[in-house]
Amino acid sequence: TVVGYQNFLSPNMSPLTPLGKAPARIINGGYHKDLFKISDADESSVESRKEYAVQFDPTVTRYTPPTENDESPRKSQDSHHHAQALLLSLAFFFIWSPQNLLAPNLTQAAHDFGYGDDTRARDLYLGSNLALASSVLSLPFSALIGFASDVVSSRRTLISVTAFVGGMAAIATGMSTTYTQLIISRFVGGSCMSGSVPVVFSLLSDWFDDKDRNAASSGFTAMMGAGIILGQVYAGCTGPTAGWRHSFYLSGILTMLFAILVMICVREPIRGGKEHVLREMLSRGRKYDKKLTWSQFVSSMTNHSSNFLLMLQGFFCNVPWGVMFVFLNDFLSQEKGLTVPDATFIVAVFGVGCAVGGILGGYLGTLASRADRRYLPLFMSLTTLLGIAPFLALLDDPTYEVASWKPCVYAFAGGCLASMPSVNVRPCIINVNPPEIRGAALTAANLIINAARGAGPSFLTTILMGIWGVDRAVGFNIMIIIFWTIASIQLALLAKTLPLDQERMETELANYAMSSMDVGYGSISIDDDTREGAESYCDATCDGDRSLFSIENQATSFDGVAAKQSLQFMGDSFREIRE
Repeated sequence: TVVGYQNFLSPNMSPLTPLGKAPARIINGGYHKDLFKISDADESSVESRKEYAVQFDPTVTRYTPPTENDESPRKSQDSHHHAQALLLSLAFFFIWSPQNLLAPNLTQAAHDFGYGDDTRARDLYLGSNLALASSVLSLPFSALIGFASDVVSSRRTLISVTAFVGGMAAIATGMSTTYTQLIISRFVGGSCMSGSVPVVFSLLSDWFDDKDRNAASSGFTAMMGAGIILGQVYAGCTGPTAGWRHSFYLSGILTMLFAILVMICVREPIRGGKEHVLREMLSRGRKYDKKLTWSQFVSSMTNHSSNFLLMLQGFFCNVPWGVMFVFLNDFLSQEKGLTVPDATFIVAVFGVGCAVGGILGGYLGTLASRADRRYLPLFMSLTTLLGIAPFLALLDDPTYEVASWKPCVYAFAGGCLASMPSVNVRPCIINVNPPEIRGAALTAANLIINAARGAGPSFLTTILMGIWGVDRAVGFNIMIIIFWTIASIQLALLAKTLPLDQERMETELANYAMSSMDVGYGSISIDDDTREGAESYCDATCDGDRSLFSIENQATSFDGVAAKQSLQFMGDSFREIRE
């Protein structure tokens, strides 16, 4: 069997005929592979496979097609990946549901733990300190979970155990009778929430290729945000009657249930199985066996500008988010004078805006990226900057005292605009890092995000309110304006580095795949006399859009309309469940 490479791949590709030894040359920088049979006499005349030199003969059309046995083993594994992804997204929803369960009932919990009407103690102990424990102090443990996603044999088991422990931590939070028990429970729960993100997105990257990842990422990100917001809404609605502990009990039980379902129903995908440049290698029975090393990870984080900018903007963008997660509901009910149900309703509208922003951000990001890969970071930068205005209006407008249309418009617009860039961040990280680094890169990004969210409340209560003496409203304003403006500038700089780093990663994967084949670059030669005929033959008969090893600078980093893909994703999931 001779392995040959051609600039396009088609069922009508002409076979390869042996030539004498000749120097190797490359056609247009692209390689495509097919298998063809040659006679035993021709085979015996060649001393070594590495010395094969072949030419494309456009006049010959007979060839030996691949058999069913040659097809990739991924096919059966991929047949129900939408349904599995839907189940995992539901588990992801409940893993994150305890995040803000305390926020609507912060004052009620303060009385329960003996802080009474001391608002400073309430903000410090139940606000900033708990956020610090769940988001920052838990980072070493969540990092271990994230890094484990790159080395364990079963990420399914890893995410199931993580979710189960997180559910137990939620129940323990509701059962806490002392502040020590409360902070330890939140610490464990925060570790599981943060650690679940890189594991889930590592699985996502091997279920969906780069064309579908942004739509899938929109779905998973929306489920995470919906878990946070809807959990907070449920706690706000039931807290005044059932107490603040009730929502933690329910969240913990449902999280543990879905952890068991994931363990039973989800199958482990092949690592790197959705990378176009690796598919042919995987179809030949080879595995993507590159492993993460510390030096490789450090080099990727420090030498690749896109990784550095994505991590840095993650910090500045999420410091204000941490403040809003902890204090927005209580701010609306205390400083703005709304009732707890009205404040919770506005937060619910904010959550709807975040969900719409996630879908709309994917759609507009698609349009921007189709025009040019550089436009996607510019779109993310612009929406980050525009998101400042509606949040300031929600905080500072003195003309509303109930959940009227005006604060709802502010909340919806703020959530929508601020969520548009975030849905595109994780796909960007995936697209500029090879499979063996993705889990670690997502873990690093997640650690920075959670560190920022944990530091935000402490920055507000300790520095702005404690040292500078400003109130919560002024502190909110300062943090949103300064931190989101800096993040917007960093995303604008990403427009220069993202296309280059994504193409570099694709080239590295293609080189690895080529080196893993039986015949390498040096085994291919194209005779001058047949070069023109071969290229014209390919131009006339081959479909270049389906090439496996093309390293062209594509116009998009993800494909299709994100909104339609999200709906199609749900439809495919339910169809697969019915089947």
